[in-house]
Amino acid sequence: VTDKIKWRLDMDGMTHHMSVSKDGRLVFVPYYDTWWLAVVDVEKRQIIKKIWIGHGGHGTKVSADGKRLYVGSMMNDVLTVIDTDKLEVVDVFHFRDGVRPFAFPEDESVIYVQQAWLHGFIVLDPKTRQQRTVNLPDLGREVPVPDSYPHNVNHGIALDPSESELWAVGSALEFVAVYSHPELKHLADISVGTDHNAIVFSGDGRFAYVSNRWQGCPSRRRA
Repeated sequence: VTDKIKWRLDMDGMTHHMSVSKDGRLVFVPYYDTWWLAVVDVEKRQIIKKIWIGHGGHGTKVSADGKRLYVGSMMNDVLTVIDTDKLEVVDVFHFRDGVRPFAFPEDESVIYVQQAWLHGFIVLDPKTRQQRTVNLPDLGREVPVPDSYPHNVNHGIALDPSESELWAVGSALEFVAVYSHPELKHLADISVGTDHNAIVFSGDGRFAYVSNRWQGCPSRRRA
């Protein structure tokens, strides 16, 4: 740990959620304001390739075996799959709306995708390409419709380390819904404050951490 910057690379786009290759050699950087994913070689300290992913690159996730990178697009409404060895697109899944956070188990047998406007998540079977929707509970309240871009209803979804539970943030109604995995039986709803952005688990799975974008910043809190 150091308080000094080891090196810096100026990027030519608005960077969003990055991922690192399993060998630590490459950093995958989606650009939100252009059509590309930048591949950074950390030894060469330079961008070695740009891969077309469509406008609005947002979330990324590397498969457990390190062979594939999944990239979601908020504006192009797709989930792109990239071969991390060849650095080429090998598949594209299309959705009705923008792709927000997504999650999948180690075997990649199913992909859970949050989308713009949706109070719930899409269950995608990557083999058959079939999709179905799971609606989050409304808790007896009306789900507010976002009136400004990026139209987030829910933002944050993750499997716990044991892959026995799927946690999905219901940002609009200020809670997290917990489901069994893979059955998707609804187990619990937990109140977690306002305007969520992400969810991660501790290594042993005992704790889930949910971030709140505005709650700790009164000067920027939305009405």
